[in-house]
This record gives sequence, C-alpha cells and structure tokens, in this order.
Amino acid sequence: MSQKYKAPIVGKTFSILRLLSKSERGETLSDLSRQLDISKSTVLGIVSALEEEGAVVRDERTRRYTLGLTLFELGHAVEARIDLNDIARPFMQELMHKTGESVFLGARSGDHITILEIVESTKDLKITAPVGTHIPLLAGATGKVFLACMNETEAADLVASSELRGFTEKSITKPDRLNVGRSRMGE
Repeated sequence: MSQKYKAPIVGKTFSILRLLSKSERGETLSDLSRQLDISKSTVLGIVSALEEEGAVVRDERTRRYTLGLTLFELGHAVEARIDLNDIARPFMQELMHKTGESVFLGARSGDHITILEIVESTKDLKITAPVGTHIPLLAGATGKVFLACMNETEAADLVASSELRGFTEKSITKPDRLNVGRSRMGE
C-alpha cells in the first residue's frame, strides 16, 4: 500500500485562500496568522507568493488581502458554478445594439482591468481586445467606470499614484481633468 504524498504548505495555502474567500473586507497578515494558527512568517511567505501570481491582492492603504483575479480566471477556465459571461452577455448585446459600440466586461485586479468578455460592434471601425487582455485601470471608458464607482478618497489616491499616460489624442493626462469625486469624469 503506497502512502499519499503530503505537502503541508499546500494545505496552508488553501486554508488562507478559503478564509479570504469568506471575508467581505479582506484580512491582514495578523488576522490570517491568528485565525489559522499559522506563524506570521509562514503566512507572509505564502501570501507574498500568491500576490506575485495574482491569486491575492493587498490593499496598500488598509494592508488587507483579498482574493485576486487569477483565481477568477482559473475558475472561469473550469467553468465555475455561475458563468458570469452567460448572465452578462444578453445585457452586453443589448447595449451594443443601442450604442453601436463594442461592449467590454472587465474585472479589476490591482492597477489594471482584465477583459472577461466582449461583444464587438458590427461597425467596420471598432475598438476591440481579446478576452484575457490586461489594460491599465485608468485607460479608456472601462477603467473610468471603475474609477467612478470608487469612494472619493480611494479614487483620488489611485489617480495621485498613477501615471496618466496618453493612449490616444483625447486621453486625459492631467489628474485635475478627471474631476475625481465630482459628478463628471472629464471632457
């Protein structure tokens, strides 16, 4: 009878991921260590490796860890229980028909957005990107939707810490033109 190989670090890693999956606001390093009874240095090593892979994300302001987009991407690859694309696609198609423009479904991961689904415009000249493309958070309309939904402090901090690069001749490259915290996002 053969023995099963055990890798304790894998068990600890999944314990951390499971705890983060149940946390609404994220957990600090100390929270994880205390709740899982794992040494702080071990938790730090695990979450650092997970952060490098995008499996967890740390909020610099609160120092809390939450699950990252890599896990969503992996879950999507094995068709998680709820297929977000199937739910969103009819609404995306309707929006594309109303506007005539390409419609993107994206998820924020740190300082970028990952395109999860797209309904392309039927126009000859259109904006498009393949599913899985990473775009800077502050580039284009998709990123501005995320920016508009943030609280004023978070949005201002993000804009202050980001380089506003020009991607087109109409790109906003001056932070004060974004009007963070106001009702309009720029002209």
